[in-house]
Amino acid sequence: MDYVLQIVYLFINVLIFAIFARSLISWFPIDREGFVVQTLDDLMDRHRFDVLDFPEFGGEGIAYQLDRTCWNWVPVVVHLHGSVAMFAEHTGWPEPPTRFYRYGTFVEELSIKEADGLIASSSGHADLVSRRYGIPREDIDVVLCGVDAELFSPPPGGSALPARPTILFVGSVVENKGVHILVEAALR
Repeated sequence: MDYVLQIVYLFINVLIFAIFARSLISWFPIDREGFVVQTLDDLMDRHRFDVLDFPEFGGEGIAYQLDRTCWNWVPVVVHLHGSVAMFAEHTGWPEPPTRFYRYGTFVEELSIKEADGLIASSSGHADLVSRRYGIPREDIDVVLCGVDAELFSPPPGGSALPARPTILFVGSVVENKGVHILVEAALR
């Protein structure tokens, strides 16, 4: 399999791996799901995993979830942070009657319902997934992105604020992420 395995986080005795494709893989979802399940099979031959964390978008983990047996069972947590249902509801893409929308929401719902645990990056997204896929809201844990207040704090004695606004935006610079709103606010 043509992938790069990268240890993205090491803390005490916890390793967190990320899988990246070396070459461009077709975005066609079935190709991607096959790549994910084959890569996991290869990795599981060499490493023991305690939990697998998949994003919900397009049901990325569904091929593995449906292929689990008593011999390769690892608990799966599906991380809710940008579902096809959310994109369709808030941006109009993909349009609900299209095949892509029907396929994306079908595998998303199946992956979410097959998960051993669900975490969401926000209460709003947890509510949307609960409403759209009929998942009891209390079954979705919200885990907010954290900031290390000691690492990211003003130096002793403080410092003067710059004369102009300074903005850090982390994400894709696309219209639906609201970058233009940040720029408009900074110009006021």
